[in-house]
Amino acid sequence: MKQIINHVVIALLIVGASANLFAAESTTLGSLEMAHAYLIAGMHKDAVLALKKFDPATEEQVSQLNYALGKIYLAIDQPIKAQEYFSSVLEQDAQHGDALMGMAEVQIKLGRVDLAREYLARSNQTNQRRSDRVYLQALCSEVTGDAASADRILKADFAQYTRDGDAVVNIARMQLQRGSTDQAVAWLEQQSTKRPESAQVLDLLADLLHGKKKSEAALVYKRRAADLYLASQDRVRAQAVKLKLNDPSWQVGQWPGAIAKNDNSKIELDRKAIKSAPEYSQKSFQAQFSKFPFPAGTQIRGGSGVTIENGQKIITNRHVVEGGKDIAVRNGVGLMSKAHVIYMSQTDDLAVLELEQPFPLEHSFNLNQAQQARPGSDVVVMGYPLWYILGSATPSITNGVVAKATGFNEDPSYFQMTAKVNKGNSGGPVFDLYGNLVGITQGKLDIESIQKKDGFLPEDINFAIHIERIQKIFQAKPEVSAPSAASRAMRPEEIYQTMIGKVVMVAVAVD
Repeated sequence: MKQIINHVVIALLIVGASANLFAAESTTLGSLEMAHAYLIAGMHKDAVLALKKFDPATEEQVSQLNYALGKIYLAIDQPIKAQEYFSSVLEQDAQHGDALMGMAEVQIKLGRVDLAREYLARSNQTNQRRSDRVYLQALCSEVTGDAASADRILKADFAQYTRDGDAVVNIARMQLQRGSTDQAVAWLEQQSTKRPESAQVLDLLADLLHGKKKSEAALVYKRRAADLYLASQDRVRAQAVKLKLNDPSWQVGQWPGAIAKNDNSKIELDRKAIKSAPEYSQKSFQAQFSKFPFPAGTQIRGGSGVTIENGQKIITNRHVVEGGKDIAVRNGVGLMSKAHVIYMSQTDDLAVLELEQPFPLEHSFNLNQAQQARPGSDVVVMGYPLWYILGSATPSITNGVVAKATGFNEDPSYFQMTAKVNKGNSGGPVFDLYGNLVGITQGKLDIESIQKKDGFLPEDINFAIHIERIQKIFQAKPEVSAPSAASRAMRPEEIYQTMIGKVVMVAVAVD
């Protein structure tokens, strides 16, 4: 079956080379190729419209269409629907390398990392799209808290394929995954001087500079990337660049976001073996299945939480919900419900929410299944750090140890840990390696004020609320006979996969 392939230090060189932009393009792309070009450009509505013009006449063409639809659903973070289309492709060809990697990405989004690795191992047999496979392998480690392993995978690939622009871009993609946009820009700018003929490097660098409102530099790089794509006969990527450059927001003086497009209409593709096309907008969705149910333009404050009490309640931090006008929560597998505050502690930074639509029992945590946090014990933190940058569909996980059984100024209500937390982690659960809940993340030390006051920058000092404080609210008592959720210590990725449906993002409307 046919496979679907999916700062200006060198400014004078680039400007001179881009004088004949798209002059080499002589053949019009087909509707399927145009759909992929629109998808790369982030224009999901137009991608669907292009697919409507593609009339599959053979089983192979049906597979091509299903694969494209799967990619669209992945792009708007709806992995369950994407899985349906990729499965259809694999029913026709079990060794379809692109569909196998699509399925791997689906499983990563759903927290099924072991299954993702199985799909990646199968796709490796096809020996195609090495760089994408390597990035997904690194992402498997990243999402389960093993950032060091993710870095080793990407650096090893970069060392072996030093002339491959995709290997450079993968490192930048991981930096973006971690919310380090400035670091990604610096890396790409450095590499662009070494690889001025790498379209992939210049293309991503242009996007990031555009996002930082450096339009003139972004245009220079983008135009050069288009020429390089055409020179390498990659007409789909070249067309994707052209589509972006034709957007008004890419004109100098028009910053990203200046042109608002919010068409959320639904298009039905009445085609052979096709179901329905996704709901989409011109900009990518952040939601996994649906957006939080707030009016457009609502300012949102986000935090984390854990589902308890047979799926009826959420534990989070008081400071996450205090002063909010409306609240909704969504767990890591896409279930969502409106919620309201039923309790705020006056002594601890804790709040309890009640869900309008309770979550299933399997996505709820039993407070009796808990353990005390002990110094030296391994723990993992789950939640939604920097959700406005990294996305709000699935939670992140970081690991560390309990450093001290008390908090700031020896406060016995809190304990200190080395697991990294960031804005958005507040209210998320802290587990030991047996899957027991040991606390709720509260925050991190104010390192900036300490640096200003004392002249040094403390690291890895973060705080969580002891489980006993939470149990006190519900008058729950830990089980004495069998306190552990598992008979053996689990790997962080096993905990992630077990707990993903119990961890929620708490979205609070503040205006």
